[in-house]
Amino acid sequence: MPYVDCDPRATGIRRKQRVRILAAFLALVLINLHGNGTAQTADPIGPPVRLVSGEQVSHWALLSYNKLRRGMDMELTYEMFIRPDACFLLADNVASGGHALKLVITASPGLVTSAVKASAHGRQTTVNGVKVPNCSDEVRFRAKVSTRPDQPLGMNRLAGKITWQAVNATGVLPPQTTSFEFPIEVVERGDRTAKYNESYGYRAKPDLIWRIPTFPFVLIYCVASGDCPD
Repeated sequence: MPYVDCDPRATGIRRKQRVRILAAFLALVLINLHGNGTAQTADPIGPPVRLVSGEQVSHWALLSYNKLRRGMDMELTYEMFIRPDACFLLADNVASGGHALKLVITASPGLVTSAVKASAHGRQTTVNGVKVPNCSDEVRFRAKVSTRPDQPLGMNRLAGKITWQAVNATGVLPPQTTSFEFPIEVVERGDRTAKYNESYGYRAKPDLIWRIPTFPFVLIYCVASGDCPD
């Protein structure tokens, strides 16, 4: 007759071990879900532009909301990349006569743009071994777009024009212009069809904690404290 362990203490220990293993597994799942939630994407607004000198310029733009509520604001992010072995001038170069890139935004009456900022997203100070100060191969613009509380409802227009010059191994390249345009629909302040653009960046939702079952947290607490239920 085979031996059967009927010791309740041993059974309880094995049960606690199984619970701890399950809790560790669920904790890893939650961590991976959080990491996937922070992954970013971008939507290209046009095909890359190839310069006569051989460089390729790509550009992306995103709005933080799909619609603009009355009296509220949204953000615009616009990024430019140049490849290979070249960079955008971030400041005027008096010696070469080159000019820094600049964004000018125009919008429908009632839409207000502010806080236009340019930043070097990926600084590059050398091109083919030649030092180039105040130059970057990736540039990001950010601007805030707001509207009056009495702004007429309906479609509006937001357009931008970027003037810029690039530098490669031969020196400063001729001036270039890149343009973009977005339709923006203005809706009532309480309109629930205005949604945050998840591609713009991770943003924790206010009801997130209530939409996650409490069971995994109980298991994690059990592992940390060692006080697991039988």
